[in-house]
Amino acid sequence: MAPPPTIALALIYGSLVLTEFAVPVEAAPVEATPVVNHSQGAMQRWVFRSQKDLSVVEIARVQQLLQERLLRLTGQSLPIAVSPRHDGQLLFSFRAASQTLSHLQAQALMQPSTLQWKIKTHNGLWTDSALQSQFLEDAVAESVQGQWQIRLKYKDQGIEQLAQLTRQQVGQALGIFVGDRLISSPLIQEPILQGEAVITGQFSVQEVEQIVQDIRWARAAVGLNFVGTATVH
Repeated sequence: MAPPPTIALALIYGSLVLTEFAVPVEAAPVEATPVVNHSQGAMQRWVFRSQKDLSVVEIARVQQLLQERLLRLTGQSLPIAVSPRHDGQLLFSFRAASQTLSHLQAQALMQPSTLQWKIKTHNGLWTDSALQSQFLEDAVAESVQGQWQIRLKYKDQGIEQLAQLTRQQVGQALGIFVGDRLISSPLIQEPILQGEAVITGQFSVQEVEQIVQDIRWARAAVGLNFVGTATVH
């Protein structure tokens, strides 16, 4: 069995500082279903209720990330329709074969997950931090000299929250959780004052893209409650 992927945290502190400190990462394997002819499949409707009014740009972003996630999880490019409703619900719908729908429902792979930032205590337990997910502006995968890395950018109050957290927790691991799954745990080497951090490590483009997509999907789902699904034959 191959060893688990490792990552390191590169801190933005005036200039870019790359800190090569490897930390094991728990990576959940994704089992893709076979590509099928979804023209004969049932219509699966996913229903989300927004806790706030979403702009056209925000709705389009959720729609795009939903389509990207479906492509990664199923291997299928499924067109997604989105219909905003006056009662605050957003209806996302797509057509897929029953095999694909059963896989997604059984694994709950499309339900929004919370994005949380936790600190690992001296006794090995993870504790919640004050860093709020809504202030994460974006997560981007990028290649630098042939090495893949993840750039995290914070905005507004998140810049100060990140600075305060990293000032107080130098030497501790910062865990990034999507739902109950730990997807990254870099070590804080020094305060991050400019609102940006870069995670580097010996991982493949597929691994870094999976982490980025998990973060972006969980970030886009902040403020959305999953209501349920309906299948129309």
